[in-house]
Order: sequence, then structure tokens, then C-alpha cells
Amino acid sequence: IHIASENFLMAHDFFEKLNSINGVVLAKISLAKYNYKVDSLVLAKYQLKSALKIAEKNNLINQQYEAQKLLAEVYLKQENYYRASEWLKKTNRMGDSLSMARLDKEVTQIQMQHEFDKRIQQNEFEESKRQQQNELKLQWQ
Repeated sequence: IHIASENFLMAHDFFEKLNSINGVVLAKISLAKYNYKVDSLVLAKYQLKSALKIAEKNNLINQQYEAQKLLAEVYLKQENYYRASEWLKKTNRMGDSLSMARLDKEVTQIQMQHEFDKRIQQNEFEESKRQQQNELKLQWQ
């Protein structure tokens, strides 16, 4: 059990040395998940709140979502239903925002692909037209 905890701490230190904020946040969340599983809930909450603070500061939305969701689970396990519902509400709002952001991204990608395809077709049409004009010119000479 302690080996897993030590490995998460080593990963945290490694990412800190690399100055990888995302890695540090993910290591804190992973360590919190471990502590959640071994019922060290106070420690899990501390690690999640620390990860959440860094994730919010650096706009790491997916990590914020994951930390909030696990915080809700920790509070549920502690039977603190009020705090659990608060975190679940935050998680749901963030999940809705993430879904909308993903949907917006997909729509933008489709629109860009459509514009790209349209330009390709236009270029192919113009090239075909030029070739026909050149062939006609050659025939009349």
C-alpha cells in the first residue's frame, strides 16, 4: 500500500522538477484517488483541494472537473451530503460547460473542413476550366 503512495509522490516530485503544472495536478489527483480508496479521506480532500486550486489558476478544465467530481465522492463517503451536493452541482455545471465546449469545437472543425473542401473544389474547378481553355486554344491554332 505504501509503495503506491510513494510512487505517486515520486511522480509529483518528478513533474514539479520538470515544471509540468498539468503533471503535478494529475499526480495530486492520482494520489487523492489512492487515499480515497484506502479511506484516508482527510488527506484525499487536502490533495484534491490543492490540485483544484492549481488547476483553476492554470485553467486546466478537465482536471478541475475530475478533482471536483472526486471531492463530491469523498464527501458522500463521509456522509456529508450537503457538501457532496455542492460539489456535484459544480461538477455538473462544469460538465455542461465541457460538453458545450466540445460541441463548439466539433462544429468549428466541421465548418472549417467544409470551407476547406469548398476551396479544394473551387480550385479543382478553376484548374479544370483553365485546362479546357488551353486545350481549346491549342485546337484553334
